[in-house]
Amino acid sequence: MSEITFRNKVVKSDPETVRFITKSTGFFEAVADEIDCAVGDVSDVLEHGEEAAGSYYIFMELDGETIGYASYGSVECTDGLFFMYWIVVRGDIRGKGYGKLLMRRAIEEQKARGARKVVLQTSGREQYLPTRKFYIACGFTREAEITDFYLKGESTVYYTIEP
Repeated sequence: MSEITFRNKVVKSDPETVRFITKSTGFFEAVADEIDCAVGDVSDVLEHGEEAAGSYYIFMELDGETIGYASYGSVECTDGLFFMYWIVVRGDIRGKGYGKLLMRRAIEEQKARGARKVVLQTSGREQYLPTRKFYIACGFTREAEITDFYLKGESTVYYTIEP
């Protein structure tokens, strides 16, 4: 029987693990440097620590192998607003419920850190329709859309949840 575990400590191998998982989805190629941004974020935590980087990570492991990750941080000058920067599950195992488990864990951890509201954003491209449906299925509410955000013709959509 497979065992799901979570860890919060960023380790030396995580930048390449994040690169592999993020690339495996096929979703992060349209905007230049998007995968490098994900790798840079986790590398910053590895080098400077969570507090200095302003990001906290959750890694989901299946039988000891990392299959997904989420990161988040509090939004400065707000009372309990948190932003989820990344939530990614390896492409070959998407659709099996791992994302919902990871999302639930990420929301619980943010709530434990004082979140009164969690915000996330995603692309408005048709390719991201399953992602947007996933956020709704996890209890998020669509709050706003900004046109021509990532690229001309590609909007961003914001979602929120109150943990």
